[in-house]
Amino acid sequence: MLLILAGAALFFFGFRSKWQEKSVQGQLRTIYAGQVASGQLPLKGPEGESGPGAETEKTVPPVLPDDREEAAEDFDISRLRPLAILKIPKIKIEAVMVEGVTPNDLRFALGHFPGTGLPGQKGNLAVAGHRNFITGDFFGHLDKVALGDELIVEYYGETYIYTVTEIFVVEPGDTWVLNPAPEPQITLVTCTPPRVSTHRLIVRGLLGNADK
Repeated sequence: MLLILAGAALFFFGFRSKWQEKSVQGQLRTIYAGQVASGQLPLKGPEGESGPGAETEKTVPPVLPDDREEAAEDFDISRLRPLAILKIPKIKIEAVMVEGVTPNDLRFALGHFPGTGLPGQKGNLAVAGHRNFITGDFFGHLDKVALGDELIVEYYGETYIYTVTEIFVVEPGDTWVLNPAPEPQITLVTCTPPRVSTHRLIVRGLLGNADK
């Protein structure tokens, strides 16, 4: 009986979390659409200049985000800054990316590591996402992505298509994966194995084209 109740509670929590995720993503899309319509860019400048790249050394985290971090009970959507939309056709993902990788940022969205590159620009666009139903499941099937697959980023009227060129696993402290790059690159970061989170799965891609 206790196992049945525990299972039911787990199912309910997962259902509620998915409902909240869908609701928050909808609100973030509305905010993002408003920013695009007004031409209000939240961040400016290529990596290594006056933009976010200039802060790489100051803002790099001591370890890459952990799926085991507690979900933000005091979640505050007003603290989120929508930046772009990431689409991964292979695993049917389409989600708003916000600026930051705090528990609040990653609870219902993907997070852009502060200090890394911006979409379509020279540099390393680094993005974090969880892969469990408690703290977020956007990258739940990131391990199904293969070399050659597309990673599509929509950023203020432009669509950037990156092609996956590398897939590898690192330790949580291997923050070198966030280092600047000499060419437009995207780096996706998530925990692995799921629910154990002892390592980080890295999926990397290079920019192939930009449609304006």
